[in-house]
Amino acid sequence: MDQSDKKLDDLNMSHIPTYTLYGELTDPHELLHWETIQARSRLHGFHIDKHRHEQLLQVLVIDGGTATAVLDGVQVSLHSGDLVLIPTMVVHEYWFSEDVDGLVLTLFETDIRALGFAFDQALVIHGVVDARSLVDQVLGELRSPGAKHELVQNALLTLLFAAIERASAASIQSDNPLQRNQLLFDRFRGMVEQTYRSSRSVSVLAQQLGVSHTHLNRVCHAMLGGSAQSVINRRLATEARRYLMFSDLSVKLVASELGFDDPAYFARFVTRHLGKSPLQVRADRQNIIRR
Repeated sequence: MDQSDKKLDDLNMSHIPTYTLYGELTDPHELLHWETIQARSRLHGFHIDKHRHEQLLQVLVIDGGTATAVLDGVQVSLHSGDLVLIPTMVVHEYWFSEDVDGLVLTLFETDIRALGFAFDQALVIHGVVDARSLVDQVLGELRSPGAKHELVQNALLTLLFAAIERASAASIQSDNPLQRNQLLFDRFRGMVEQTYRSSRSVSVLAQQLGVSHTHLNRVCHAMLGGSAQSVINRRLATEARRYLMFSDLSVKLVASELGFDDPAYFARFVTRHLGKSPLQVRADRQNIIRR
């Protein structure tokens, strides 16, 4: 657990449960766990209440039925063929239809980072045929491990998360011609994840990556359709939403935790990037659907 996550946990967010698997507070002692959506959701009336995972990353695949998810306060509808990726510390909640079919993979995020992947926010991808096929291969190896099991499992997981990354990029910009720049973009995004609270200078990050400010902007436009600064701002806005919706800190303290010396400037930042004032964002938590 890095220091930023520890701060988030310490600062009045204790009312959001932190689980390994939903409803389980103890370490499952498994490097990779899987189960059907039905197996756990039916035990809770097909409603998985809001919670987060301290060290775990999850991949949820819907094969049938429907679901509604709230991911860091954003509500989305899910249907057959959809995939959801939940990184550590993302607050999430689900309502499943009783005929839901699908599965959930749970892995330690450190293992996924060791394979070269870093995810800082939830992803929802529609129609992920390639990724779904790879999930089946991962489960096949897990059920019947053969020779060089660890090597094969890591290779399959690498293919799976590469497919997820590509599907995510394609869903944002389907005609992306710059796949050769994916590594640079991933390195930049990883640096943003580590430094967004303290350093927001694109020029400094570009220099550390060994490229020009202009080239980094060009790559970010190709990957996400926005500037390098917009990647930093999006990450900050995501964290601001988390604090405002899931903590009881004052707006002034939230601003301070995110590195803003001026609360008024923080309020303008939130309004510009989330479309609502900090107080309006905080009020949204009262409007999340209940069943």
